[in-house]
Amino acid sequence: MNSFCPNLFNHVMNDSYGVYKACCLHVPEIKDGKVTGITVDQPLESFWNSKELAEDRVKSIKGEYIKGCDVCYRAEKDGGASQRTDLVEVYKEDKDFIERVKSARENKGILNHSPISVEYRVGNLCNLKCRMCSPQDSDLINNEYKEITSTLTDNSLINLFPTLKDPVNIDMDQYCNHIKDNVEDIEVIRFSGGEPLINKSFYELIDFFIESGHSFNLDLRINTNLTKLNLDLLTKFSKFKDVNIDFSIDGIEETYEYVRYPMRWKVINKKIDMLESFIKNNKTNIKVYANYTVQTYNLLHMLDAIDFFLERNFIPVLHPVTHPQYLNIKNIPDALKENVVSKIYKKIDFLKLKYADKPSSNINWVVSKLTSIISLIKLDSEKRSINDFIQFTDILDKKRNQDFLKLDPFIYNHFKSQSIL
Repeated sequence: MNSFCPNLFNHVMNDSYGVYKACCLHVPEIKDGKVTGITVDQPLESFWNSKELAEDRVKSIKGEYIKGCDVCYRAEKDGGASQRTDLVEVYKEDKDFIERVKSARENKGILNHSPISVEYRVGNLCNLKCRMCSPQDSDLINNEYKEITSTLTDNSLINLFPTLKDPVNIDMDQYCNHIKDNVEDIEVIRFSGGEPLINKSFYELIDFFIESGHSFNLDLRINTNLTKLNLDLLTKFSKFKDVNIDFSIDGIEETYEYVRYPMRWKVINKKIDMLESFIKNNKTNIKVYANYTVQTYNLLHMLDAIDFFLERNFIPVLHPVTHPQYLNIKNIPDALKENVVSKIYKKIDFLKLKYADKPSSNINWVVSKLTSIISLIKLDSEKRSINDFIQFTDILDKKRNQDFLKLDPFIYNHFKSQSIL
């Protein structure tokens, strides 16, 4: 198999449970109900050249299976693309990276340099309850699922709303200190969550980088829902070498409000206008990526959203949901697949024609992602997911006073007709 992944040679981050890992998608081992690994109160070096990570680097170079990396393996099997394959494309001609891999190969996976990319995940503190997210992503979801399951008696329904017994948000002061101690070697700093912009440690680190003079040598990457973005922050971001704002937006207008509950579209649209205006009117190094998690709820609405992003020079990043399975687009009813695939093919043809006179890597990127989405949809579906989708949707709709049937009767009715409930 092909398991080579650049993150093992470049990147380190914290899990929400307070342990180190090399990738946001890596699934840590759980023993006795607790996540295992080297805790972030230990020096960064204790993880970076640990026995486990060195062994994973060797396996990666040899193309062997790496435990915990099944999210990418499964995505590649389903649709042909993953975060791993995207990163391989980015670093395939990077001379410094090639030297790092060579060094690891010659030293049994040990690297004589610190990680160049560090991510700070602020935990599951969040101000939204997005449909595809889990309690690990949002404390509000965890609280809501607890309320829902307290009213259920059927275990098959309770299992659709898993909850966390222990709090995710832990004291990350030591990890922040480790980041500061290694700032001379860091080239890229990324913030993710939860929602970073409602966490005070995010602001403390941003100010530290600026006041210490290191921001001008750092690439800044931020995953955010935009709800707390303001002009003061954008001004601070401009003091970094290079900035990517990866904002999560899983639809526009009614679709946005349905998926990214309880935020209102008029609020987020004003934030988008502010961001677009700031970039237009200032000499800035900010690039904007619109992260769209492709799922059953927004599958057809994706086509209009792509136009919305491209018109604003935002780069659409289409991420198919892999879990939960009932939101995975490969599991839509077979009777629906041909219709959806046809619409996506028409969108690809439209984009190629519209941008024929001004081709760009962004358009090629979108077309390649849409092609991968078609491949994913064509895979065999899991029939149980149809029932799970209807049950999850109906229960959550009732709790939130929402109505997917009203938002997208075409897809809902196809699911309902195939359900055995």
